[in-house]
Amino acid sequence: MSLLYGHVVRPWEGRIDPVKLVTSLTAGLISGILTIVMVTAFSALIFSGPLSGFISHGISFILFGAFVIGVVTALTSSYAGTVARPHEIPAAILALIASIIAGKMPPSGSGHDVYITVVFIIIVTSISTGLFFLVLGFFKAGNLIRFIPYPVMGGFLAGTGYLLIKGAFGVMTEKTLTIANIFYMTHPDVLIKWAPGLILSVILFLVLRWRNHYLVMPAWLLFSVGLFYLVFFIGNTPLSGIRAQGWLIGPFQQGQLQHPLSLSAISRIDIAEAVSQVSRVGTILIISCMSLLLNASGLEFIVREDIDLNRELRSVGLANLLAGMGGGTVGFHSLSLSALGYTMGAKSRLIGLVSAALCGSILFFGSSLLSYFPKPVMGAVLLFLGLSFLYQWLYETWFKLPAIDCVLILIILVVIAVFGFLQGVGVGMLVAVMIFVFRYSHVKVVKHALTGTNYHSNVDRPAGQQRIISEKGGEIYIMKLQGFIFFGTANDLFEQVKKRANDGALPPLRFLVLDFQFVNGVDSSTTNSFIKMKLNAESRGYVLIFTHLSTRLSMQLKRRGFDLERTGHFATFRP
Repeated sequence: MSLLYGHVVRPWEGRIDPVKLVTSLTAGLISGILTIVMVTAFSALIFSGPLSGFISHGISFILFGAFVIGVVTALTSSYAGTVARPHEIPAAILALIASIIAGKMPPSGSGHDVYITVVFIIIVTSISTGLFFLVLGFFKAGNLIRFIPYPVMGGFLAGTGYLLIKGAFGVMTEKTLTIANIFYMTHPDVLIKWAPGLILSVILFLVLRWRNHYLVMPAWLLFSVGLFYLVFFIGNTPLSGIRAQGWLIGPFQQGQLQHPLSLSAISRIDIAEAVSQVSRVGTILIISCMSLLLNASGLEFIVREDIDLNRELRSVGLANLLAGMGGGTVGFHSLSLSALGYTMGAKSRLIGLVSAALCGSILFFGSSLLSYFPKPVMGAVLLFLGLSFLYQWLYETWFKLPAIDCVLILIILVVIAVFGFLQGVGVGMLVAVMIFVFRYSHVKVVKHALTGTNYHSNVDRPAGQQRIISEKGGEIYIMKLQGFIFFGTANDLFEQVKKRANDGALPPLRFLVLDFQFVNGVDSSTTNSFIKMKLNAESRGYVLIFTHLSTRLSMQLKRRGFDLERTGHFATFRP
């Protein structure tokens, strides 16, 4: 621990301020309530359909993860007001994994075997993510993840929004939303299951667009749950009837925390099926890391305080490692909940600890209360998250990013919706690379193009020599290069050289000088372009000269087969 954390964490320092204490407790309670609602919704998202009978176990495991992640992050984060919780992005991908595994189960198969395999994947995912975070943090590699293109990240998050919306309908109707069953969803008996959730989510979405206040979400929850029970009270429907009609989750048994995988259950894990999901687990690792760093950077901007990203990686890495051992899903900083205390005027580790303690109290003493939580409200939470992702990355980005980046986000979303999440990730990275190559190939590799007439040494020369330079200087063409030369720019450079050599309107070319002083690297494809320059120099009768060629660049060119030996039409100079 001393290796991971450079100093001892002291959650409370100095004299206790009663006002800040009350504010911190209030912020912690609000954060805890919202975390519990999110945990319940994520559990229903993952353990839906054939796995719906195991939702109580799922809530127990993910609540345990919320408790551990909340406590560890609150005590070890570099910002005292950090609140961490299980996150929707990993939950959405885990729900996809669970549905794929359940879909491959034969009709006569055991739902319990599928449940065990899914829980095993959840544990492996959380532990792997924790180790991944720890390694990145230990080697201070927090900034490396920023090299993932921003539009690709946006496409991933838009796709996550789609998965959340699709999963929300599954939670409310126990039927996956697809094009094939779109008419089934409009049947009155099914419509009544999801329409209230959609209306509630739109209300929350619009209210938060109008007034983004920290009390909006808790007030909306109280209103939604109260309205749900009021409708059934007016209709004189007893609680048993509400539960029999499938409007509630549960019932749950209280206070029975156990390890998600017993020794006898381990032998029933479908290892082959679990291995087939490795790539999706890897996607969770990458996207979770990007999301953590984005949230931490956003929090840094809100609180106007430096946050150590590498320490945050180590903090959340340890939290996920411990939470994963108990079946918790991947979690990290919540930007909105972490900013809550700052907005209310408090900055204390007590906020995160109270939030985690509330999750723990529900886990150990009040899990039966969750059985009264309405499915439409739970689905509305997921719909709201999904709509927020789509609104941010499909609408708001059109006013912030270039059109080509927005098109890339849309392409990734469509591929995810039609073919799957992994295909969307792959296509997104491929298109991003193509866009990068296209853009970088249009960056001018020639910083300055000069002639011997207007660019020469500072040596004082006799009038006769100066006259010769003025008359013959146009036969010397100097190209000062810059940046990294690769296949997209090397061929363009050769075309410029060929154009100058063939230009009959200018003095005949005798010397072509390529100045590499500001070049920081070349790729292997540039060798062919330089070889073609040599051949052009021989055929056109001029001398090609490389200058300011560093030892490193010289070695690169030699290894790639470019001969630097002096000839009648080629030379190198080192000033």
